[in-house]
Amino acid sequence: MKTLVVEDTLTTQMVFSQQLSTYGECTAVSSGAEAIEEFQNALNKNVPFDTVCLDVRMPGINGLNVLAVLRKHEDESGKSGHTKIIMTTSVTAAEVMEKAQRKHCDAYLTKPVSEEDLEKTLKELNLI
Repeated sequence: MKTLVVEDTLTTQMVFSQQLSTYGECTAVSSGAEAIEEFQNALNKNVPFDTVCLDVRMPGINGLNVLAVLRKHEDESGKSGHTKIIMTTSVTAAEVMEKAQRKHCDAYLTKPVSEEDLEKTLKELNLI
């Protein structure tokens, strides 16, 4: 499984990377702009990410806007398949979750995310 972790907090980025590296290659970035660039580069090289763990609240481009851009790039690529995007945040507001779902995220996890919850979500998304 090839994963992109998008998290502006270094500690959380390291925790997610450690947990996800158990299942395969893991790339971590700290901003929405970097996420968009990495995602597009992977599509261009025909080696797209299987999943993206995307923080909702980040400086600059927030996670919901990054999600919309990633889906747009994916649609424009013309490639078959669909990257599973898991939104991660400490915000549990129903409004934020609804916006994420409308922009086509596949799952939503509230931080702190336990290894068990992450593994359960990956299984539900047929990633592992």
